[in-house]
Amino acid sequence: MRKTITKKMIWRRFGDEAKIQGRFFGGYNVTTPTGGDVDIDDDGFRIHCGGEDVYRAIVLLASDAWGHLTVYGSGDHVMATIAHAEALGVKVTPIVKESGAGCLRFFLATLVFFICLGMTAHAGGSEGAFLLSFLIAWGVSRLLRKREERAERRRGQRYRYLYPRIHGENREASREDATREGWL
Repeated sequence: MRKTITKKMIWRRFGDEAKIQGRFFGGYNVTTPTGGDVDIDDDGFRIHCGGEDVYRAIVLLASDAWGHLTVYGSGDHVMATIAHAEALGVKVTPIVKESGAGCLRFFLATLVFFICLGMTAHAGGSEGAFLLSFLIAWGVSRLLRKREERAERRRGQRYRYLYPRIHGENREASREDATREGWL
């Protein structure tokens, strides 16, 4: 159910006051009257700055275009998006990225490459030593990437259920609930 995002869809969610500009390689840059700034394309979005109005519009736009929302980024961004998505009844999958994991993967793959290259050159120096070392380093890099992806999903799941829904739905507390809990 993926739809192509159009200016009409963006104006419907961001309002008539939003300034929408097409980007050179596709997608749109949206600036809101409150100072929010978002890049949107058919595969996702990137919020540069913005508050409640930007998060609300992005969540509703994602619901219209994709039916659900997968959010990547820092813990603060993930939490804000989850809060808005839960309040608006949009399904969300959180994935929390850890900074520095890509650098570590590159360093380890490079280290494996040079160790393998040294071992194959020392063993006999065949012509395929470079290719064999490259393939082993690439394999190690892929394994580390898969491990990172699992860890990102696991970290994201921690954010997902911090505030479980009451009775399975988003709703306002009734007078009966407030009395029972001692709020009144």
